[in-house]
Amino acid sequence: MQTLTNRRKNGRISKDFRVFFGLNGTPYMGNLKNISSGGIGIVSNTVFQPGAQLDLLIKAGESEVYATGMVRWCNMLGQNDQTDQMHGMGLQIDKGNKAFHEFVIEVDSRFAEAREKRRFEKVLNVTYNCAEDLMQAYTQNISLGGMFVATRDLLAIGSIIDVDIYLADVNDHIKIEGQVVYKVDVDDAENAYMDPGVGIEILRYYGKHQQKFQKYLNEWMIKSD
Repeated sequence: MQTLTNRRKNGRISKDFRVFFGLNGTPYMGNLKNISSGGIGIVSNTVFQPGAQLDLLIKAGESEVYATGMVRWCNMLGQNDQTDQMHGMGLQIDKGNKAFHEFVIEVDSRFAEAREKRRFEKVLNVTYNCAEDLMQAYTQNISLGGMFVATRDLLAIGSIIDVDIYLADVNDHIKIEGQVVYKVDVDDAENAYMDPGVGIEILRYYGKHQQKFQKYLNEWMIKSD
């Protein structure tokens, strides 16, 4: 039987995705959280205010590229004296940097895989059909590719269901079609000191819900690291 513990071993974005940035030769370090041909997102315990023009060295494993860019936004995730407090910052990369665009193409597939697997310990209310009844439950962790739903109403492995995920903090919802790929019954859950439930793989999103959910999880990606 596949267990939730085994599933949790996967899904962390590699710490090889690093960014060194600064002004006038003073370097600071952060983690690269997203990248596109137009810009990058960084989390770090140091951020600059919008408008600052920064020198950048971006590294992904053995690949690296130099660039310059302007800070478009910064998100101070709490003001305290903790030196490891992480904040977010988005930069627009200066145009005309051919090496940067080639770098984006090289690492984009690795980020796509990391985004798919990254799981968040997030409680969200969900509803789904079970034996023609509408059931209510909640997630214990979730990613773009799947979720673990805590429930005692266990579905058979292989069952395909529609799931409505309510995002209470933004008053919105996501609707997906999913398949039950593993389950944890009551006895196994008690032995493992966890809740019973089912692991659901997301087969498809309805409408434009994947883009909406990606944006939601991107915000959590910054807050949770």
